[in-house]
Amino acid sequence: MKLLNQPEIPQIKLAGGMTLIGGSPAFVAAIARRDSFIRQYAEEKGWDVNNLTFPQVLEIRKQEGWKNPL
Repeated sequence: MKLLNQPEIPQIKLAGGMTLIGGSPAFVAAIARRDSFIRQYAEEKGWDVNNLTFPQVLEIRKQEGWKNPL
């Protein structure tokens, strides 16, 4: 239920089944870019984005696209 004069709270469905709810526009945009990078990188590697292993997550976090999402 939305209250009158209340802004819409952004929600983004992330890789791995998580949902981001709320945040500043800049924060939400940065998380969306990182999520897009994760999905693309996992697809290129042939990985299941919803079942990444710890070593796969570590590899993703070493990439420039994770560190500085465009």
